[in-house]
Amino acid sequence: MMISEFEFKHYLQPSLYMSGDFVDYFEVDEKHIVFYLADVSGHGAAPAFVTFLMRSFINNRLTNYWNKHEYVILDPGKLLAQFNKSLLDEKLDRFITMFYGVINTASNTLRYSNAGHFPFPLMVTENSVRQIIHKAPPIGMFDFSEYTNSELVLPEKFNMHIFSDGILEIISENNIKSQLEVLENSTLKYGNDFQKLIDSMNIKKYMPLQDDITILSIKRG
Repeated sequence: MMISEFEFKHYLQPSLYMSGDFVDYFEVDEKHIVFYLADVSGHGAAPAFVTFLMRSFINNRLTNYWNKHEYVILDPGKLLAQFNKSLLDEKLDRFITMFYGVINTASNTLRYSNAGHFPFPLMVTENSVRQIIHKAPPIGMFDFSEYTNSELVLPEKFNMHIFSDGILEIISENNIKSQLEVLENSTLKYGNDFQKLIDSMNIKKYMPLQDDITILSIKRG
């Protein structure tokens, strides 16, 4: 899907019939694009219900932006903080890891916040790959959690990939550092072709999965 000059693609393979992972991306107005990837704790119907609540929450903030000129939808840290309070109020005993980003096409910047999502997103430019590191607790875990914003200038050409943590379950290395190296190398080698990146993970070999696997790709140039 093309939004402005950015190409968005995603892949989702649930471990069960209903997924606790959720991914979305949409145009807010003529210069803002929102995207996020979320992973609800647990499996099956209960996490799927939480993703429904999350989507309703975000859609409500989008409507408020259009109708009431409330800017929470464009403020990742504030949105995550409000959703944290909302989820705690529901007392569902579930938490969510979530990476939430806002691209400003006018300033060519990405503003983002990360509520416990790991592995960190990977930014590929030319012959290098780096993690986009930002740390905060998952949503729905603590009432004292704080969520802030980070910002970066986007390269003219890049591939950005966000993985849910289910991807680590199928990488055979026995420590996180080695697993991340495999993920970075695969992203650097195949990141320019989303289907090749998915194929390189050989996900079907590990079916049925222990955890949902979701990959979000954002590309320009």
